[in-house]
Amino acid sequence: MSSHEYVPEIATTRDGVEHEVQGWQGDFYGGKLGFWLFMLTEVLMFGAMFMVLTYYFTLHHQDYIDASASLNRVLGGFNTVVLLISALTMGLGLLKFRSGDVKGAKLMVWATIFFASLFLGVKAIEWSLEFHHGVFLGLDALQSGNAHSKPFGQILFFGM
Repeated sequence: MSSHEYVPEIATTRDGVEHEVQGWQGDFYGGKLGFWLFMLTEVLMFGAMFMVLTYYFTLHHQDYIDASASLNRVLGGFNTVVLLISALTMGLGLLKFRSGDVKGAKLMVWATIFFASLFLGVKAIEWSLEFHHGVFLGLDALQSGNAHSKPFGQILFFGM
């Protein structure tokens, strides 16, 4: 008997009737439905977030532009590319594992760990620059209602 041979699991109802239990492993349509439900929730969440961002951007246009002037576009762009490459290496690792290429899958996982570490390193540099510019949580300038606070649009920009 092979270790990979399917052995059905038998369950009994309250009435004593036996039936085969259907496992989730072969539920292709359920997995497909779950994937599309996940995608729908992502679109709804990010769509709402970008709608709010656009709404406040139109109300406080100049404040958003002034607040974004302190951001380093080169580091941010580089970090975006690193994040996309790490997602790609993770997906490739999964494909390699499913095709039986365990060595290639391990290589892709290590590549993903490398890119994740690089991402966090660049984030640390970005945050230290923001901290140096005086932008961090708890800063009086980012609290509305006091004499030293930034304009409301800048507070929204850094809060989002």
